[in-house]
Amino acid sequence: MTLPAAIAPGRVNIAFTDRTLEPNPTWTRLDDTPGLVASYTIDRGRQYELDRTDGGRAQVTINDRYGLLDPTNPSSPFYGDIDPLKQITLGRYNPVAGEWQTRFRGFVSQWNYLFHPSQQVNVLTLDCVDIFDVLNVIQLLPPKPDGTIRFGDVPDYTDPTANTNAAAFIYYASRNVHDQITKLLGECGIPDAFWFIFTGNVTVVPQTYSPGETALALIQEWVDAELPFVANLYPDRFGRACFHGRYAKTNPGSVAGSAGPAGWDWHEYQVGDGFQVLVNPTQVAQIREFAFQRGYSQVVNSALCTPLLVAAGAAWRPPTTIELAGQLVEDAGSGSSQDLYGIRSWSAQSLLTGHGIATGNNALQETKAFAQYYVDNYKTPRNRISQLGFRSMQPGQPGAGYLWLFITKVDIADQIDVTISSPGGGGFSGGGPDGKFFVEGVHEISNPAAGAYDDVTLTLDVSPASYYATMP
Repeated sequence: MTLPAAIAPGRVNIAFTDRTLEPNPTWTRLDDTPGLVASYTIDRGRQYELDRTDGGRAQVTINDRYGLLDPTNPSSPFYGDIDPLKQITLGRYNPVAGEWQTRFRGFVSQWNYLFHPSQQVNVLTLDCVDIFDVLNVIQLLPPKPDGTIRFGDVPDYTDPTANTNAAAFIYYASRNVHDQITKLLGECGIPDAFWFIFTGNVTVVPQTYSPGETALALIQEWVDAELPFVANLYPDRFGRACFHGRYAKTNPGSVAGSAGPAGWDWHEYQVGDGFQVLVNPTQVAQIREFAFQRGYSQVVNSALCTPLLVAAGAAWRPPTTIELAGQLVEDAGSGSSQDLYGIRSWSAQSLLTGHGIATGNNALQETKAFAQYYVDNYKTPRNRISQLGFRSMQPGQPGAGYLWLFITKVDIADQIDVTISSPGGGGFSGGGPDGKFFVEGVHEISNPAAGAYDDVTLTLDVSPASYYATMP
């Protein structure tokens, strides 16, 4: 699979005549009509790395003076094709490199029309969602009356996790996390253009589910089995549901190299203040908004991680009370994190972790290593960036080339090296471990300017790379 620089060159492109999940639809570029597209906003990802990543959202504002996108106008060239769940892409033009880059691919969830009092223009707002929304409305169904399996596997009745009332439940056998996720995506009829799943490093245990569970909920449970919140399911800028395992944080360059640019177009960007741009304008994107905090809410010195099941030969069983008690990891004692800050707890219980493929651990050992990871990496307060903003600039200005590269391509899971001076001394140095961050969320506002490029405001949510110094 090869991803082009832009799935559809243009600011706003809609596939009016194709089915919702067509991998290669025919796109219509709306900004070919001057003045039609007024602006768009995009929000993807999560604010904090211990949150579950949300699906992406976008909103497009259109000034429709000619009724081109009015479903009540029979003279519109799109009459009869203006419906929800049409595919949409939002792009950004890089005026320095002379190329388009895709910033969002998803689906129009709703067309909202506001009649201006003059009745000379309709202000149309397109609410857009991505593949997460599609997965969140697909509910698991039990076997058909003739016994045909629609989701999951034929129940193994020697497995105590398999509900004996097979006609009313859905059973998934144990397999590695990659195969489990891709099996479900195939059952949901999702073309591979809309996902990219890394191999992962664990198996997931067998499990029985009730009808009505959503595909997205199952996938997120299986992702948590890899290592909660470090392993991540996120929507990338190409509209794909992407699963990254734990080592995408500790060694992203190597993992990206194995995946290839079509699997993960990973970048490590340099960003800094105005002085850094003047010193190295071809390799630093200028920061326009910056704030950081140092608080207690991100301190963890007591962590409990437990598996739902433990392998017992060829079968599975729940962990015993004694085994569960042994899963607690603490940084306690004189001079410890608990001594300095009090007990700060975090837990992830009943994880579907089977065993560690990379480590060779059983379920108890693997999940306890998760707890150890959180205590080792979160027991000490760290400086966290709370605001990180960028603004487009005219081509030809110092730093414009690198800035436009950055604001057209940066994505969730990229690395940002931050160098910025603080008044009176101090600050962040991208050359040191405390100046490196991972992108967790992307928020952007794009307004067409008078020229060939947009006025762009980009803000990022980031997590310190120093949280991933040690890993199971």
